[in-house]
Amino acid sequence: MNRKVIVLIILAIIFVILIVQNSIPIEVEIFFWTIYMSQIIIFLVIFLLGFLSGYIVSKLERRKRE
Repeated sequence: MNRKVIVLIILAIIFVILIVQNSIPIEVEIFFWTIYMSQIIIFLVIFLLGFLSGYIVSKLERRKRE
């Protein structure tokens, strides 16, 4: 297997364990708003934002090389 695939599988397993163990609702303050939501949703949003930012940066780097 490719090293990247193994790392991604390990990170996915750790992420799933993290989500399952942190399902309680918490209070999130964003500027002037207070939102009550499950930690699962917060982790998923942060994960997706990180994934999208990494994807966008890699696409921009590829365009610079071409």
